[in-house]
Amino acid sequence: MNKNILSIHILLLFIITIIFISIYIDQNTENIDSGSENEYENNLDSIPDSKEERDQTVFGSGFDIVSCEQVTEKDIYELCTRIMKNDPDEFETIIMVNKFHQHIGPNNIYGAKMALYAKKLLNGTNNEIRVLSEAGTKPPISCLNDGIMIAIGATFGRGLIENDPLQSKLAATFFYKNKSVRLEVKPEKLEFTQKYIADSLKKHQSLNDDYFKDVRNMGLYVWEHFPQDDLFIITYPENENYCDFNDDSIYVYINRLHNFFHTEPTDEEILAFIEQDECVYNGSIITDDSTFTILSTWKSNDETILFEHIIGEEIL
Repeated sequence: MNKNILSIHILLLFIITIIFISIYIDQNTENIDSGSENEYENNLDSIPDSKEERDQTVFGSGFDIVSCEQVTEKDIYELCTRIMKNDPDEFETIIMVNKFHQHIGPNNIYGAKMALYAKKLLNGTNNEIRVLSEAGTKPPISCLNDGIMIAIGATFGRGLIENDPLQSKLAATFFYKNKSVRLEVKPEKLEFTQKYIADSLKKHQSLNDDYFKDVRNMGLYVWEHFPQDDLFIITYPENENYCDFNDDSIYVYINRLHNFFHTEPTDEEILAFIEQDECVYNGSIITDDSTFTILSTWKSNDETILFEHIIGEEIL
């Protein structure tokens, strides 16, 4: 009988203990939930009001790199600290190209640099430049297309790019208004990257992670060491010899500008004339007490062309 009473007491004590433990857990869970909710609300309060803190554009992607601290990959971060200051637009563009392309390699970076330089030569505008690519549809050459599309918004979705499936060249022709320019990666640059990648494939015997590490390293090298203005063969398809940089073509341009200057145009009209010219771009005007100087840049090699007029002299 005494044993039965003892057993009942032990059972009751066990049940009471379980009840107290359950109550304790419930109370602490409520405190945790309450604390988490308060922390979440505090975080919400710390988020800036987008209407007050953020700009709004028509074509913005919602992503802009303003600091290398935003870069998450170690090798790209180190690259950013070295080169972003030289050309922030190119750096951010190639970041977006790499994200779209899903890996870093020389050919998609060639495409980005090609499109950005063509835009400069044509004095063009993103989302308005049409492209005829010669990169075909077979990787790795066709990787050029991704770089071109993302760099200037000449995507298939916009209907701004056509691709010749029978070609396989790192080349493309760009069209803007009444102007066009064809860019092709210089043979020595192409040979350099292709040999490196071919050696890597021979070494690793497959498209494995080690191979793609080498492809990435070559892409980073091209990104940093191959500037746009020393990367391409540049021709003007409508008349390939018309804008060759030589004494004859420069004379023809200066004569063309002189004849236009004879009409006594405004500064704005002079700059518009240069913008529409087939051989030059990037016009500017410098004046002092005695001289009126028109500067322009030759498209194929970025040489500066000067046209000077002594103020007060008759225009002949």
